[in-house]
Amino acid sequence: MAERMESPEGILDLISRIRETSSEILRRELEKNGIEGVVPAHGKIIFYLFREERPVPLSELVKASGRVKSTITGMTATLEKHGYLIRTGGFEDKRNVLVELTPKGRALRELFNDISIRVLDQIYIGIDRPEQEALTDSLSHIDRNLKDALALYIAKENIQ
Repeated sequence: MAERMESPEGILDLISRIRETSSEILRRELEKNGIEGVVPAHGKIIFYLFREERPVPLSELVKASGRVKSTITGMTATLEKHGYLIRTGGFEDKRNVLVELTPKGRALRELFNDISIRVLDQIYIGIDRPEQEALTDSLSHIDRNLKDALALYIAKENIQ
């Protein structure tokens, strides 16, 4: 059995370092390819819009991303400012805002797929498919545990 490099108690620090390093690699890939106004955090929105290929309600993007509405609103505003997407509707009711990629945004699909493949290949060097699946399952379990814990905190705050 391989020697353990990290203790289980260091999981939050490890996850933070992985996120920081992967974001820096993605940022450099975007910069190297001349993509301006897009940061790694925008990836979830852009990939969701690639997959949907239709105008999507902002509320659907919020739900799909797992982020709060104000964060998604800010991200979509930035992407719109740089010409990657357009927001329509919502003139009378902000709950009816639709978001869709522009031709400039759709043109990112192949590059984003290539970058994703390269980064995933880098992440999984030396890790076979069953280990990858076990890792993903464990991280998903941790994600659910933390979301449940947060919901309890919020419920307790609302009672007080």
